[in-house]
Amino acid sequence: MDSFFFLNAILYGLFKQATVGVANTARPGMFNMRERAKWDAWEAVKDKSKEAMNDYTTKVKQLQEEAAAAGSYSQRRTLCAILL
Repeated sequence: MDSFFFLNAILYGLFKQATVGVANTARPGMFNMRERAKWDAWEAVKDKSKEAMNDYTTKVKQLQEEAAAAGSYSQRRTLCAILL
């Protein structure tokens, strides 16, 4: 898995924890690596229910600032893709 997907999984986990709460589905099978990584990211923040939305918001703002300060077009495009 690349760092782009890893960062997306972190954001996904924080968002799901903030909006749904503790993971309420079974862990996907080992051949479904993308969904499994997302589920693992969600499960990793299960004890952060109250802080999850703040952490999510902070991380998105940090990425927005990095995108604004990024020098090259490809850096901005990559950071913006994460936010979409």
